[in-house]
Amino acid sequence: MPTPVWRRYLRFWRPDVRADIDDELRFHLSERVEELTLAGASPDDARRQAIAELGDLKSVAAALREIDERVQRSRGSTEWLDRIVRDVRYALRGFRRTPVVTATIVITLALGVGANVAVLSLADRLFVRPPDGITRAAELRRIYTRSTWTAGGVPAIKSEIGYPQFGVVAASMSANARVTAYTPPDSVVVGRGDDRSVVLGSYVDASFFPVLGVAIERGRSFAPNEVRFGSRTLVAVISDGYWRNHFGGDNDIVGREAWFDRQRYTIIGVAGGGFRGADLNATDVWLPISNVPDDFPQNPWYVSWRRSPAVRVVARLSSGTPDAALAAAATAAFRHGELENAPEHPDTATVLIGPILESLGPSIRPKTEVAIVSRLLGVALVLLLVACANVANLLLARAVSRRREVAVRLALGVSRARLIMQLLVESVTLSLMAGVIAATVGLWSGSALTRLILPDRQLAGGALDWRTASATFVVSILTGVVAGIAPALHARRSDLARALKAGARDRAVAASRLRPAFVVAQTALSLVLIVGAGLFAKSLRDVKGIDVGYDVDRLAFGTVFFVNDMTNSIDYFNESHRAEKAAGLQTALDQMARAPGVESVALTTHPPLGGYAGLRLFTDSGAVPLVNDREGTAIAATSSFYATSGLELRRGRWFGDADDAGSEPVVVVSETAARAYWPGREALGQCLRFIKPTNPCTRVIGVTKDSHLNRLIEGAAAEAFLLVSQQTGFFGRPAYLLVRAAPGQVAQVTMKLRSVLRTVFPTAEPPYVRTVSSLVEPELRPWRLGAALFAVFGGLALLVAAIGVYSAMAYSVNERIGELGIRAALGASGANILRLIVGDAARMVGAGIVCGLAMSLAAGRLVSTLLYATSPRDPLVLGVGAGVLALLAIGSSAVPAWRAARADPMSALRAD
Repeated sequence: MPTPVWRRYLRFWRPDVRADIDDELRFHLSERVEELTLAGASPDDARRQAIAELGDLKSVAAALREIDERVQRSRGSTEWLDRIVRDVRYALRGFRRTPVVTATIVITLALGVGANVAVLSLADRLFVRPPDGITRAAELRRIYTRSTWTAGGVPAIKSEIGYPQFGVVAASMSANARVTAYTPPDSVVVGRGDDRSVVLGSYVDASFFPVLGVAIERGRSFAPNEVRFGSRTLVAVISDGYWRNHFGGDNDIVGREAWFDRQRYTIIGVAGGGFRGADLNATDVWLPISNVPDDFPQNPWYVSWRRSPAVRVVARLSSGTPDAALAAAATAAFRHGELENAPEHPDTATVLIGPILESLGPSIRPKTEVAIVSRLLGVALVLLLVACANVANLLLARAVSRRREVAVRLALGVSRARLIMQLLVESVTLSLMAGVIAATVGLWSGSALTRLILPDRQLAGGALDWRTASATFVVSILTGVVAGIAPALHARRSDLARALKAGARDRAVAASRLRPAFVVAQTALSLVLIVGAGLFAKSLRDVKGIDVGYDVDRLAFGTVFFVNDMTNSIDYFNESHRAEKAAGLQTALDQMARAPGVESVALTTHPPLGGYAGLRLFTDSGAVPLVNDREGTAIAATSSFYATSGLELRRGRWFGDADDAGSEPVVVVSETAARAYWPGREALGQCLRFIKPTNPCTRVIGVTKDSHLNRLIEGAAAEAFLLVSQQTGFFGRPAYLLVRAAPGQVAQVTMKLRSVLRTVFPTAEPPYVRTVSSLVEPELRPWRLGAALFAVFGGLALLVAAIGVYSAMAYSVNERIGELGIRAALGASGANILRLIVGDAARMVGAGIVCGLAMSLAAGRLVSTLLYATSPRDPLVLGVGAGVLALLAIGSSAVPAWRAARADPMSALRAD
């Protein structure tokens, strides 16, 4: 049956292979019949013989069609890939012809993508990535408690509970979950003598490794009898990294002995799978929880049932167990245990359940680092949008300059869809090139950003894992697509005939209205980042300007601790050690007083910003009132404490030579104490009694300016300063040596203080020496961090915006070269042309600044909680940010404007 004629007319749209096979088979059959007929056979015999030779035509046609279908399927699966490869090769050839533009685009995109890679790697660690080595992390939950200790107090959410409380909670969950406990990672002394070092260690329950699903690479984990209180079994499990770095990957590590926390332990296992603990801190050593020393900061037995955050609790849920049911059962058990063990403190505590990632857990305490990271995700996205706008502008300008090439390709039969795909492939190729650079830089910048935001955390694992690498690839693809949309749309809407006839003088007509919009967008987004940097910088300045009452930058203090050989713990109460410490500190004081760079030294029971001792205080009118919900505090010191600390005396006097053990007891109080204890009266000469209202009178001889006790930002406290020589018992034994260094000498003085204490106390633990500024630094960190990060991202945005304005104006000048030539030929001066170009840039930048100010005001509430004494609508910050951006942007436009003003008008008129 012949092929219908109408089907042949459709073959320009799609090849009709079925019809072609039928036609071909009929052609061969007719040719063979004709040959046989010419050879003398009858037509019927010739046809029968031809069919016999060719076979069943229907079967042959079916076989050929099947072959064709297989070929088409194979070709269809690779045709798109071949097309993309050809487009990439074409794009690379085009990039080589414009290396400067290509490098500008790639670097701009690398800045935007790289910033996102760095923030994403940190966000991955905080919010997404489960601890390495843990299996089925989705089944794990952390246990928290929310309770109020005092009537009318603020509920506190804790991630630690006492070990006895852990037993109660674990028993309530035993039917639906396996529960384990461990102490938060803390310093563990490794080795003995001069070879001592410090690593992070944790005391764990026997079920710790099984519940977390951590494989033991070598040896075994703890047995239940090894963690039972009273056993004191000295066995340890170490991490794979610690095994390799400290023990050189010794294959005979199991059974080897090592000193941890002043005791000889036997290593029984090495944790595998890269496991470094259930927290962000990279833990190296795990010890039985029954071996917690008495001086451990969170020892469950040394403190009472209620007030001891001791262990963190993790549960592995059985399948289908709802969190709410577990929390309700645990809450009931927890409250019952509270009433049994602390009936004098009735409580309505609640047990809460959260993910294994602590940063996602419930908390009413400000998690500054987490808040900053979440804001940084938005900041990095803003920077990426600025880069996208810049690159889109460059690609659009590039597309305008190539419009004749595009028109020729369209005239030769290339479809607009195919052309749009080619342009998108070009932009995606550029973004992937930038992504490779960004990923490479991300390996370093991600770790650097982590160390900056979480300096106290030794994080396990690399900064860039498969999730971050995948996110980098996806971000690069999306960035390329977004940046390539504008030139693709321009190519789609181009007028073919007009483009073919256009000359150089007509290029200005082809400029897209999107070009100024991109400049406005990147200017506005850049201003948001600049304003953010200014707000944090102002907050940092205000925080650093807080007067804590002491000369923070010039003070260092130090002390030592002795170990009880029987209990292997810090000995706080041994009378001989206390006497030895008091005598030794006096010796150290005499040596430090003669040391170079030291201006003054003193002994004190509490160093500045090192805490306080709350005491019951009484005046002649009775018990004194609480100040900011705190009792009064007493600090005993030598008479040189005033000159050493930098306290400012408001009235009266400080301790003098006449004040000694035999004279009348005297005290100096703070201004807040004077106002609170003797309202409306003069505090000087008043009587203050300590602990009991019947104790002897201590006469007030001076009033000092208020000073801070614990924190940089805190309410005023009522303080009383006593003279050590007039005190007995606890206050007669100063525990710290305070040193005032000459300007710029605090580092050298601190090293000298550590050396002197080590020499004077050879049998004590290593000296504890700190600068007072190091106590303040953790509180300064959020604002310092915000200022630094916003400044970095704002600086990058400024750079990208400057590049964007420059490139936009450079392309604009190039497109308007004919117009500018005509203006010059008609008498326009270079200054006129300069004003024309810069004026165009000023209008675009001005619109961007207006939009940016509006966006900054709207986004201010997102960072208001991270600022100190600074309004997110601060007019000075907004004005300075707008001014800096305007100057930089206008300056960037001045270069192409200056070139246009100096151009030869005749050369411009002849250009075509």
